[in-house]
Amino acid sequence: MAQEAPSHWSVGKCSPFARLDCDRLGVRYAGRSGLGDCGTVLADRPVPRQCAAFYFEITVGRGGPHTRASIGLVGAAHDLCRQPGTVSRTSAGMRDTSVGGAARAIASQAGLAWRGVDGLLFRADDDGSNAGSDFGARFGPGDTVGCGLLVAERRAFFTKNGALTGDLQPVPPMGADVFAACSLHAPGDFAKACFSGPFQFDLASFVEARRRLAVARLATRRPTASVSASLVQQYLKRLELFRAPAGE
Repeated sequence: MAQEAPSHWSVGKCSPFARLDCDRLGVRYAGRSGLGDCGTVLADRPVPRQCAAFYFEITVGRGGPHTRASIGLVGAAHDLCRQPGTVSRTSAGMRDTSVGGAARAIASQAGLAWRGVDGLLFRADDDGSNAGSDFGARFGPGDTVGCGLLVAERRAFFTKNGALTGDLQPVPPMGADVFAACSLHAPGDFAKACFSGPFQFDLASFVEARRRLAVARLATRRPTASVSASLVQQYLKRLELFRAPAGE
């Protein structure tokens, strides 16, 4: 059975320092900008695993004089009082020691996020590390920014005002479920989400370009008898994912 795509923010996955509007698309910051009081909210459903690409946008409102909004993807157990793309040091010390468990607790808290105030990209890996790196572009009030996931490639991408921003980013292990996330951390911060379109970014053309690239790469390969059937099947499955409508 096909998974339903996210349609709004989740009341149950909302920081105590964030307030959702009645439509559950708008979110407002309700904290004091202190350490550990980020207003993070996750989507109502995880990214569908069978879709070609998942994408959402937020428009940053004109609230206070400064804004500290972030957009990204996180695991199901992300700390809602922390910015996406970071993991608390306490959580970093937790490990899943069960048979076959490779730090699943940490993986479900991992994430990737782009922060507007300084243009940094934050990546919380499954080893509990938090790394902020220069992503270039900044965003703030009046900007519409987006975050997407190419499911087959396990790569994330970001957009600003309808244009692709930066390079595609490999996503850290996040566990079985990956959620869209938004975080606010300054008085007056407000953001409005769009999960179903219309988007400023031309998602359909982008997905088609990635599909064509995958086909071209496959055409340049010269399989030999040593190439296993399983590898061929994996490649074909990847192409089928790209043929699926992006919104499914």
